[in-house]
This record gives sequence, structure tokens and C-alpha cells, in this order.
Amino acid sequence: MIFVKRKTIGLLINKTDAYFDDSVSRMIQTEAKRLDYDVFVFCTVGYHSSNNKYDRHEQGMLDLVPLEQLDGIIVVPDSYELPGTRQALMDTLRERASCPVVAIRYHGDPYPCIYTDETRAIRPIIRHLIEDHKLTDIRFLSGYRGHVDAELRLQCYREEMASHGLTVRDEDVLYGEMWLNDGPPAYRHFFEESETPPQAVVCANDYMAVSLIRELNKHGIRVPEDCIVTGFDHIQDTELGNISLTTVAQDYDAMVRRAMNMLDKYIRSGKSEGNEPAIEKIGLPGRPVFGTSCGCGVMKADELNRSNVQNTAYIRYLKQREVSMTYFSIEASACDSLSDLHEVIIRKSEDIPEQRDFYLCLFEEENTDSDQHVFAEQITDRACLVSAMRDRKDNGMPMISFDRRAILPPMADRPDEAQTFFVMLLHRQERCYGYAVSTYLEGEIPSNFYHHWNVVLAGAVRNIHIQGRLQRLYEERRQASVTDPMTRMLNRRGFEEQILPRWDQLCLERANVTFVYFDMDNLKTINDRYGHADGDNAIRMLGRAIIHSAPKDSACARMGGDEFVLFMPNTTRVMAERYPALFEQVLSDINSESRKPYKAVCSYGIFTIHLEEGTQLETCIQYSDEQMYKMKSARKKEAANKK
Repeated sequence: MIFVKRKTIGLLINKTDAYFDDSVSRMIQTEAKRLDYDVFVFCTVGYHSSNNKYDRHEQGMLDLVPLEQLDGIIVVPDSYELPGTRQALMDTLRERASCPVVAIRYHGDPYPCIYTDETRAIRPIIRHLIEDHKLTDIRFLSGYRGHVDAELRLQCYREEMASHGLTVRDEDVLYGEMWLNDGPPAYRHFFEESETPPQAVVCANDYMAVSLIRELNKHGIRVPEDCIVTGFDHIQDTELGNISLTTVAQDYDAMVRRAMNMLDKYIRSGKSEGNEPAIEKIGLPGRPVFGTSCGCGVMKADELNRSNVQNTAYIRYLKQREVSMTYFSIEASACDSLSDLHEVIIRKSEDIPEQRDFYLCLFEEENTDSDQHVFAEQITDRACLVSAMRDRKDNGMPMISFDRRAILPPMADRPDEAQTFFVMLLHRQERCYGYAVSTYLEGEIPSNFYHHWNVVLAGAVRNIHIQGRLQRLYEERRQASVTDPMTRMLNRRGFEEQILPRWDQLCLERANVTFVYFDMDNLKTINDRYGHADGDNAIRMLGRAIIHSAPKDSACARMGGDEFVLFMPNTTRVMAERYPALFEQVLSDINSESRKPYKAVCSYGIFTIHLEEGTQLETCIQYSDEQMYKMKSARKKEAANKK
């Protein structure tokens, strides 16, 4: 249970089919409210034919999902198409999930599932072509090898052809990618490279059918007059002009509804040792839809007009979103800090009117001594809520650290309302920065730009991380350039950089300032008798004495060798006169604590001046240096007289 009041369900799905994904998103929200569950949708992207590093690293989502904290899980295994990802998903569920799990559109072991019965769903379409259209030359455009549903549809095709006495040759079947890029290779295979063109092509899904019809149109082949084309899925976003597709409709709403009811039953009945629920597997029938792509459907004029109007509106919408995404990308990529990014997120969220809440969470380094937030580049157990929008209003930058396995801190909870959260990992190749969480207004779901938005966001976070690393590297180099490595005090350059920016103002204010210049008296003796390591130690002892005796707002530096300088702004002559006693006491204490056979001893010169406009810093340092040499000379004379 992630939040306090209600139980939490996790939905694991990969976005490979916009129509299916949209159907699941709508129904999951409806059913979650009805059954009073909070739902976290852990959504990834990745296609079987993807050849990019981004998709391959989406598998990191499996490490983010708090499987041990969930009360129930709905999973869509067949949507995970990247090689190895589906197996990794199932292995992870078996290893970590102790709550009930229900699968959708998947009938493999070991979980209860709701699916379309592929052994009979496509048969009515094939029988229709053979028995009603009297066709004998029917080819099949399948999905890639290993795609379970496509393989079952292909099996049904072979069985129906054989049951009607029709032969299926090897060249009558072509394996595709289940996507809109399959049309050109299918046209070449079935029409250019074949001795005779087919009478019909049965496609394993609608996207391939749409792609093939478009390719046939380009080459002057009429559908259905010259060749019939059918699909599977009955997707709603195909654009085929005056052609409607003959296909098979799957009842996705019924799948989600029955899966939620099944999971609810398991959760409420409890799952314990010896009380395992029976593994239910429920296959739903498909429904044949006869369109004009086989010549049996009729597209009425008003339907055609409505379709054209919808398509025109949708194209306009896509263009607007494309412009919006371009500007979001430009502005987000220019952000130098998280506060800059927060402002861009809030401002550009106006372009996503269906989104209600938005939360940006970044992973934090663990076991750091710093009070500041230190952000990580891999998944950790801690996260920080760095940006929030609630009810479409800027909710600021909470900067709340929390246990990442809760996904969100309690402030995101709505005790009186079941919520559906859409979670997306923010990563770039092997680095993972955090995740984005969104909720949507009643009746709304993530648009096609949901993933695009978050991909851009991930890039912006990456840029900020790089900027931070560069800034830290610059600061380290800058500190090294102004710091003496032995004493960790300022060097001469650092001393000037600290004082010069305020020097002119002190001169205008005619401030009283004091300079003290130090020089060790016995360094050569220590080096000769005890070695240079002890000589360096003596220099550090003197440096500590100067630091510990320096008043606030002062600046001290090692000028080189065994020489140091101390600058005390806004001092009186009385304060300057009291300083030597304080310094001598501090140096004496350090010598005593060191337990060394030698002592750090120095001469120093004190120069106090009432500044005037035009007074030079270097001149003041020189005067204090001269005072130091007077003291050193006096000590040498005194030592000589004693001899």
C-alpha cells in the first residue's frame, strides 16, 4: 500500500499500440474509481524493430516499480517487444511480486489472464474470403517471428486454408514488424517478386494492413477491386480516405474490466500459503468488422465526411502539438538549473490542457553528509520531489526527500478520490535521473505526446546534471587556483580576488584597516635538523595560528614560502595593538599541542591605515612587510647581543 487510505494497483505496460494503450488508460481509470483503487501505470516505450539505446534502457523501469509494496498487479506481457524484455519482466514478477497478478492479452503461464481467443478470432475473416468471395489465392502478412498473437493468427490462416483444400506455399507468408513500415516490403514481396499477384492479403494487424493499402494505392493497385486487404484489431486512427478496413475487433474495454474484477476478487479474498487462487484463463471472442477493403462494407457519405472532418482536426492538432513540443524542447534544453526547468514545466503545461497534476522526482545519493540535495545518476532508494503542479496550478518546488518505493510523498495523495498516476522513467542511455508522474482530468488520458514530453524532460535533466558537473569541476579548478595546497589557505591570487572587489568601497568609506605580514624565523634550522617534511609541518602550524587568531570578515593567505599576510577590515589602532598578544597565545598553544621538538616562531609587522580614495592594496602589503622586517632585524640584533 503506497498511500494510506486505499489499496494500490500497478499496471505494467509498454506503449506499442496507441489504440490499445488509449483503451487501457481510459478503462483503467474508470474501473479504479469504481472499485476504489489507486493505480500507478508504469509505462515504457520500445518496439521490436527499435535500434536505439534509449529503448534498450527502458528496462530500468523494472527496477523502479515497487513490486513489494503493491496490493495487486495488472501486466500486459505481449506489449514488451524488445528482445529479452518480456522474459526479464516475467522473471522479475516471479522473484519479487507477492501480491496477486493478472495478465491482459497474454495466455502464457504462470498468471491468470484475460485475452482474445486467437484460435478462433481471425477465422471468420478468412472463411469470409474463401466462402463468400470465392478466393483461392490468399497470402498472409504476419508479425515478426516469436510474436505470440501473430503466430496464432498465422496458424489459424494455415488451418483454414487447409480445411478448404487450399495450399499455402512458403512464399505466401511474409514476416513483418507489426507496424506502419511493413507496406513497402510487403508490396515488393507479394506483387513485384511474385509470379502472380494475390487476390487477397490477410494482415496480422491493422497497422500493416493500412501500410500495405497505402503502398498499393501508390502503385495504382485498387483495393478491393484488384486485391482485398484485411487487418486485425479494429484500430480507430487509420487514415485511408474513402476505404474502411475489414478487420477483427478486440474488446479491450471488456479485457480491462474483467481483469480489474478478477484482480479485485483476488485482493479481497486474500492470498496466502495454501490459499492460492486458481489460475483462471478467460479467452474473449473477436468480432469481425466488414469494411470496404473487401468490398462488403459501405461507407456512407455522412460517415466519410465525418471521417474527413475528424482527420483534418486531428492533423491540425498534431501540427499544434508539434510546434508546442518544438518550443518546449528549445526552452527545456536551455535550462541551467532545476528552478529554470520548473518554470518552463509550469509555463508549457498550458499546452497540455488534459493534464491535471504533474510531479518531477529525481533520485538522490544515499549516505551523504551534505545538507544539500545531491542528485544521483542511477536508481536509488531515495527520491526528491523537485517540481509539482496540482490542479493545474504551480505547487512550487517542494524539495521533499522520501522513500522512492512510495513513488510520491504523501502530499500527492487525495484521500477522498481514487487516482490513476502515469509514471515514466527519465533516463539517457545508462544514466537514470528520476521519473515523471502525471494525472489527468476526468475522462482524459495521456496523449501521443506524453512520451515525447518526458523524453525532452529527461534530456533537460541530463543537461542540468552536466551543467552541475561542469560547475563543480570549474569550482574545484578555481579553488585550486586560489588556494595554497599545503595550508589550504588562500594563495596570493586568492587573497587579491577576495579583497579587491570591496577595496574601492572601503577606500570611499575611508575605513580603518590593518595588515599583518608574517615570516617564519627558524624554518632553515628546522629543515636542516629535522627534514623538509617537518619544515612543511611548521609552516602549517603557523598557518593554523593565523587562521585561528583572525577576526571575522578578515582574509589571510600564504604569500609564498614561509610568508603570510592577514587583512583585517574596519579595525581601530586599539584593536590592532591587541592582536599580537592574541596571536602569540594561539601560536603558543599550537606549539604545545604539536609535541614536536621544535616550535614555529615568526616575525610579523602590523600596519594600520585610514584609507583614502586611491590607496593601493599592494602599497599597504608592502608597508606591513617592511614592519615585519624591522621586527626580524630587531630580533637578530637581540640574539647577536646575547652571544
